[in-house]
Amino acid sequence: GADVSTVVSTMTGTAGMDPTLMERLEAEREEITKVKNIPSIQFGRWDIEAWYYSPFPDMFSGHRLYICEYTLKYFLRASTLLKHKQEC
Repeated sequence: GADVSTVVSTMTGTAGMDPTLMERLEAEREEITKVKNIPSIQFGRWDIEAWYYSPFPDMFSGHRLYICEYTLKYFLRASTLLKHKQEC
């Protein structure tokens, strides 16, 4: 059978990539994801403190995220969420 690294590289599309490039890309990803970018989330009636980095667009960095508990759409402002909830 194939070893784990061969299976992972095949599944992630990294088979045949230069190992040093892969290491640099992984180091860059680790550096970017060290800092949590979303401080908190409002999901329905729950206020949730974020613990880790979240891959949301940069415009959401540093802001509270408002998520519709029915459609899982996310918004930058509570007023936009409220308008969405009237229509969803």
